[in-house]
Amino acid sequence: MGGGVWEQLRNRVVAFVTWTVISLVISAVLAHVTNSDALAGPGTQHDAALVGAVVRPGEIGATLADVGGLKSAKEELYLSLLLPLRYPRLFFRPSGPFASSRGFLLTGPPGCGKTLLAKAIAKTCDCCFIAPTLSTLFSKYYGESQKLIGALFGTARRRAPSIIFLDECDAAFRARSDETSGCDYALLTEFLTHMDGLRTERTEAVVCIGATNCPAALDPALRRRLPVHIQIGLPDASERRHIVRLACRDEPSSSADGFDALGDEATDGLSGSDLHEAYRAASRLRLRALLRDANGALPRA
Repeated sequence: MGGGVWEQLRNRVVAFVTWTVISLVISAVLAHVTNSDALAGPGTQHDAALVGAVVRPGEIGATLADVGGLKSAKEELYLSLLLPLRYPRLFFRPSGPFASSRGFLLTGPPGCGKTLLAKAIAKTCDCCFIAPTLSTLFSKYYGESQKLIGALFGTARRRAPSIIFLDECDAAFRARSDETSGCDYALLTEFLTHMDGLRTERTEAVVCIGATNCPAALDPALRRRLPVHIQIGLPDASERRHIVRLACRDEPSSSADGFDALGDEATDGLSGSDLHEAYRAASRLRLRALLRDANGALPRA
């Protein structure tokens, strides 16, 4: 009788201790997961938010051969950006024989090839192209945007040589004023801090390229950190002909010769994007003519 009581008591004690240990282990695991999510910062969910902004060199379809005109801009970028990224040990080392700028600003009217040129440089240099959107960097939670900026530069450092490309950068980093919100001010300050190299090793081949149609709207502190300003203007007559030839390079030679007229004075003031759209419009007219039946009407779908 007494032995049965002691056996029951022992079983109850063992069960109590077992469930206590299991509860403590579960609580510790949950606490670890919660703290990891709360203190994750760059390197976890913030890096994951930037995955869509990272373009590997093999995923970039544009090359410098696809960029029509812009001869002076290409020459400037070749010396100040393409060579340093292609040979980082010569330009991004303290003992290197040359020094390289880390900030570039492409300015000019829309549709003149600023974004295409930046992608082509990344492709030619075989470096990573990181182009975050505003929705990627801005968060409704206070402090998250600054962490995303840190993750942006951290991603660029780990994938160096790399280019951080800020398209329409005046939208995110406008000149500060009394009406600037605290969140916008903090975001700009965080970005400037990283651009200053306070959290970026000077031996890492990471450069930042901004593109804007309104350089005067940029904050002066950001313009100073993007010291190499390259004007991407409207193409002249020879450049327009070059752009049109690139647009219709897959056409038969006889058809291409006809499209060359798009580069004459009648297209003065058009951007490269406008010329590509003119080519597409001409192609649609030709397609319409080919599809007309004997009665002069397009066939029904």
